[in-house]
Amino acid sequence: MKDPKAVLAADVTGAFQVKASGANVTITVSMTGYTTSTLTVPTNKEIKVVLAESSTGLGEVVIMGYGQQRRSTVVGSVSQINGEQLKQMPAMNVTNMLAGRLPGLTTLQQSGRPGADDATLRIRGTGTYSGGAAPMIIIDDVQRPSFSNLDPNEIESITILKDAVSTAVYGLQAANGIILITTKKERTNAPW
Repeated sequence: MKDPKAVLAADVTGAFQVKASGANVTITVSMTGYTTSTLTVPTNKEIKVVLAESSTGLGEVVIMGYGQQRRSTVVGSVSQINGEQLKQMPAMNVTNMLAGRLPGLTTLQQSGRPGADDATLRIRGTGTYSGGAAPMIIIDDVQRPSFSNLDPNEIESITILKDAVSTAVYGLQAANGIILITTKKERTNAPW
């Protein structure tokens, strides 16, 4: 390897190959959403690297439609809050926890009666499509009628898509905006 600090990309299965001369090679493996791992490996040896998930790098990533983008490349109007910030609000219902936490989202709680304490959510005011003007709700890539029964401890992040650029993937049914919710996933770590 001519360049001692060359950057290589793995294929779709995560396999990569490094050609180097010398006794040992230092390799740094990184991916968005995972911790970076640096290894010193003898040449001519096959290795397997398993990265641990990390939520610290997720602040740089915004969930968009059917994928994710770096925050710096987002063109549309998007607001996001993570689960830890959400739990700082003392409320029994997740819809009420969003009050005043995301720009462009208006909440209105009309009842405090148990079981009927959901807040009405509007993204950038009242829309014109389908009369109700309720935003489309997507939980882990599945459309749902509500998210008020979700446990706040299970939420990884909530993203609000507010304009036509952000919501175009979903078509007319998303004319009143979209609330994308990502729940926490199982994290497996080696026992050592």
